[in-house]
Amino acid sequence: MESGIYTILNLISGKVYVGSAVSLKERKQQHYYQLQNGKHWNKHLLNAFNKYGIDAFEFKVLIRCEKKELIHYEQQMIDTYRKQLGWENLYNIAPKAGSNLGVKCSDEKRSKIAAANRGKKRSPETCAKISAVTKGRKLSPETCAKMRGRKLSPETRAKMSAARKGKKLSPETCAKMSARMKGKKLSPETRAKLSAKLKGRKLSPERIAKMMGKKHSPETRAKMSVAGKGRKFSPEHCAKISAANKGRKHTPEARANMSVAKKGRKHSPETRAKHKAAMNRPEVRAKMSAALKGRKLSPETRAKMSAARKGYRHSPETRAKLSAAMNRPEVRAKKSAALKGKPWTAARWKAEEERKRKKGGK
Repeated sequence: MESGIYTILNLISGKVYVGSAVSLKERKQQHYYQLQNGKHWNKHLLNAFNKYGIDAFEFKVLIRCEKKELIHYEQQMIDTYRKQLGWENLYNIAPKAGSNLGVKCSDEKRSKIAAANRGKKRSPETCAKISAVTKGRKLSPETCAKMRGRKLSPETRAKMSAARKGKKLSPETCAKMSARMKGKKLSPETRAKLSAKLKGRKLSPERIAKMMGKKHSPETRAKMSVAGKGRKFSPEHCAKISAANKGRKHTPEARANMSVAKKGRKHSPETRAKHKAAMNRPEVRAKMSAALKGRKLSPETRAKMSAARKGYRHSPETRAKLSAAMNRPEVRAKKSAALKGKPWTAARWKAEEERKRKKGGK
């Protein structure tokens, strides 16, 4: 039987190399030829050979076995010598037989590998194999901790940004990402970290310009509408939004943009009906009433409202609706109760006289 496990023993230092071969005779010749010509791939063994000479090394066969059993027995011998002598007394580079796992490359070797792979694109078959191998693979907590604490340099961030620019994800990838994120809830710690990271963060003028000029397609609008339908914010969320917006004032530019966007925009009958139903809820009316109590408009606001209403006339249908609304018994009772005990102003006397005149004319 030609295949088996062998060792190359340094008779002076006691260090040993463990290997396996399909043909032990050919492997012995290969080792000594490469060592004598300074071309051996194991630098530790080559340096020792150059230091001590050929007579200091002995090639010894440990086990003869079948080809399919080589890796199994080689690993057993590596583990045995590792326990007896210690890893520092083995010339082997990899702790796993038949694998490079655990081998640490030098900085020079890393740079060479990076230069060789730069610009190299994997074939679809290779990508499919890598995907199949890594599916369901979970990283250890130590690896996750290392990745979390790793910070990318500005140069690396710029390169990643440039590489992804203009790259669009396929519908299949988008669907997979959506399915994976559905129902996934962030932990309170993650939420707190994101909140702290985004606080005080301001978007660049270029980013704002892009967002303002971006228009959603009809398909995207439909999807957003379907996703938001029936969605209700929790009381805590509503309270946070309210607290965040309190005292917040829009800039003149933002007001102008909002005005331009709303000009000529008409709500559909369905939207009007929804707004009306929402505004007529008792709790909403009570909130609005409480918010407006004691609130006084500034002279500037009054002037603006007056200028906006000049020349504005309601249609006959709107006039009829307003008249019907104001003549409701409950509305008249509320108005009467609100005016009780208040002094009569000139405007009030004039309005009352006009009302009586119209009533007498009828």
